Amino acid sequence: MDFLKAWTQLERDAGSGTGRYRLRVHSETDLDLVAILDRPSGYVGLVLTANDASVGRRRSYPATGAFRLRPERGASHTTSLVLLLEDARFRSVFGEMCTDASRWCQMATTEAEAVDRLVDRVEFWKRMFVEGGPRPLTREQQIGLFGELVVLEQTLEAGMGLMEAVDAWRGPARELHDFVGGVHMEVKTTVAPSPRVVRVSSLDQLQEDPSFELYLWHCRLESDDDGRTLAEIVDELAHQAGDPLTRARAAFDGRLTQVGYLSIHRELYDVSCWALRAVEVHLIDASFPALSRNSVPETITEAEYSLDLRTVRGGVGGDPAGIIMKFVP
Repeated sequence: MDFLKAWTQLERDAGSGTGRYRLRVHSETDLDLVAILDRPSGYVGLVLTANDASVGRRRSYPATGAFRLRPERGASHTTSLVLLLEDARFRSVFGEMCTDASRWCQMATTEAEAVDRLVDRVEFWKRMFVEGGPRPLTREQQIGLFGELVVLEQTLEAGMGLMEAVDAWRGPARELHDFVGGVHMEVKTTVAPSPRVVRVSSLDQLQEDPSFELYLWHCRLESDDDGRTLAEIVDELAHQAGDPLTRARAAFDGRLTQVGYLSIHRELYDVSCWALRAVEVHLIDASFPALSRNSVPETITEAEYSLDLRTVRGGVGGDPAGIIMKFVP
């Protein structure tokens, strides 16, 4: 499944030859899905070949300055979808992209579905490149992801299935709230020197809604050599998810990709250790001191602000375990 290794093997086998070299990287699938090396251009990539009927008629395919997906007509009414790397600087992340796309293809039940999945995943990665490229998460982003994963762990410990829990985890998709289940949960994570001050990103994020209960989770972390790194908590959850070809594992890895966590940066996330010191849960109701569209003048159309939870009297709207039980169906 590792396309980087497949391309290295192709380069070694090809030597100084010319032409297109192919290597089947998934013996367990009936799909005609291969890693390729083109000589003398040196392009590497992925090819999925399918019947013309499965490919259908598309007017355009995703492309960036780093990679492109294009159709090539073949013999016997077949079309090959060729995904090529065009900027060698992105070879490592392109390898991860091909691995991700091929895995989603393998989970398809029909050839046509595999084609759709390939195009969809390439479109997803294209958006990542357009939005700034595969850069490592900032320290602030790492801390935020760590807190969301802590809450994800707690939903699993409460008995929620992994597929259900990952589906309910909406933070990576940039939805309004980080978790949507029996109740909505917004997770804020802080580390000293300001362990009780959280950032609220919009007037909608902590707005009371009569159609669901909304809880603000505040996870307080401390730097601690006996704690866990972000890479460790990710690895633990991935291990629980099991085989990479299961839908739950693919969904979990897909969420990580959405948030910008890529395995090529793993060593950067295996340095800082954090320990969970406290969890507070606040019910967002009329008494909670949040800015919302209902509480500000109409002339204020957007706002981002800091909230010091030390000033929130009493504060806890319910114990964390109790809220999790309301969240889990």
